[in-house]
Amino acid sequence: MRVVEKIAWATRGFGESDDETEVVCCISAGRTQEIGHSLPGRHNGGLGRKLTDLEPCEPREIPLTQRPDWQPAFVLPNLALAGEPNVSEYVPSELTIGLDGIAIVPATDDRVMAIRRWSSTADHFLSAFADGYGKTISPALLLVRNDYDSDLNRDVTPIISFRNAVAVSSILAVRSHWPYATSHGPAWSEAFDYHSVELAIDGRRLNLFSPALDSYNLDSDGLRLSVDVRIPRTSPIEVDEFLARRLGQLWSLLYRQRKDKWKARKVFRSLEAAYQALRMPSRHYGSLSEIGLATINWATAVEVLAAPPNRNVNLWNCVELIDEAEPSLEPRLNLRRYWVLNRRERRRQHMTLAARVFVHLHNARSKFVHGDKTSPRLLMPFGNGVPIMSLASSVYRVALVSYLDRHWPQSADDPLAWDLLPPPYEDHILKALKADDG
Repeated sequence: MRVVEKIAWATRGFGESDDETEVVCCISAGRTQEIGHSLPGRHNGGLGRKLTDLEPCEPREIPLTQRPDWQPAFVLPNLALAGEPNVSEYVPSELTIGLDGIAIVPATDDRVMAIRRWSSTADHFLSAFADGYGKTISPALLLVRNDYDSDLNRDVTPIISFRNAVAVSSILAVRSHWPYATSHGPAWSEAFDYHSVELAIDGRRLNLFSPALDSYNLDSDGLRLSVDVRIPRTSPIEVDEFLARRLGQLWSLLYRQRKDKWKARKVFRSLEAAYQALRMPSRHYGSLSEIGLATINWATAVEVLAAPPNRNVNLWNCVELIDEAEPSLEPRLNLRRYWVLNRRERRRQHMTLAARVFVHLHNARSKFVHGDKTSPRLLMPFGNGVPIMSLASSVYRVALVSYLDRHWPQSADDPLAWDLLPPPYEDHILKALKADDG
C-alpha cells in the first residue's frame, strides 16, 4: 500500500525570494523515492522548519505524460555490455532472462539515449562515472518499462530479484570453469551491484540511498562517481541461458501473474543468499575464519530451497533435494557411492558426489559458526587442493534446478527444455575427486 507524506520545509529567505518547497515522497517496500517537485509556497519570515516537521496531505500524482517508455531503476557501473567502447562483440548487448519489460542495458542503448534527451540531470549523471584513473566510463543501467513498473506497484523487491537472477545465471556459468573463471566474465557479484545514487522519478534530481547516508537533491554539476575499484570492470561473456530462461519464467509467474507465491518466493529468497555467497569473501586479508564464514550463505541458499513447509530444515532435506536432480550424462555424478552416517535414523545415508560436497560444506559451516575447532582442511576436504567454496556454486546450481523441476517440471514438448547438467558444471564438480578415485 502506498503511503504518501508531505515533507514541507521553508528555505531560508533572501530578499523577495522567500518560498516554501514541498516534496511528495512515496514510501514503498521500505524504500523511499521522490515522486514530486518543488511548488511555490508561502512566505514564512525566513524561519526554517526541519524535515521532521511532517504535515498530512492528500495523495497527489505528478503528470508523467512526457516520460519515456522506459525508466532507469539502478545504475550498474562495474558491468560493461556490448555497444560500449572496447567491449567485445561476443558480449550481449542486454541481459533480460527472457523478459521484455525489464533489462540491463549499456548506456549507449536507444532507450537510455531517450532518457538522456528527456532529462539533462540523467545525462549529467551518466556522464559522471570514471574508473580509478579518472577515465570516463559508460555504466550499464537496469531499465523498467512503464507497464511493468505499474504492474509491480513501484516495489523495489521484484527489481532486486531480477538483478539477482541475472547475476546468478551469469556467475554460476563463469565459476564452472574454475580455475580459469575470470576469462569467461564476472566471477563475483560485486560486478552487478547498483550504485547508491539514483535519478528521481521526475528526472530533475539525484538522490543517494545507502545504509550509511541518505541525501536528497544532489547537485549534478561537477559530480564525479567511481566504480568499485576492488574488482575489474567486466563483461558477462558466458550466461547460463537455460537457468536464466527458467528464472525469468518464474519471475513473471510471481511478480506479474501473482501465482505460486510461497514456492516461487523461496527461489528468490534463495537467490538473494546466493548473491551474497558470490561476493568476495575477503575483507581482512582472507583469514581462515573470514573465508570460513562465507559458507553460511551457500548453505543457507540450499536450505531455503530444501526446507519442508511445516517443519525445520535439516541436512538430509538438502541431500534429498540435490539427489533428486535429473541424471547427468557423466556416470560418476549419478552413482550414490558415497555415504554419511545418519545418526537420527541410525543408518548409512548414500548419496551422489554433489550431495557429498554439500555435506562437507554444511559441516564446515557448523564448525565456523559455532566456534568449534577449525583448520584449512575444512575448506579443502578432498585432499587435492580444490576449495569447497569453488565447488559450492555448481552444487547450488544442481539444487536450484532440482527445486525448479520438483515444482515446475519442464514440458517434454518444449524444444528449449534441457534438464541435464551442462558439461562445465559436470567437470567442475568432478574436481572434488582425488586422482585415485577417478
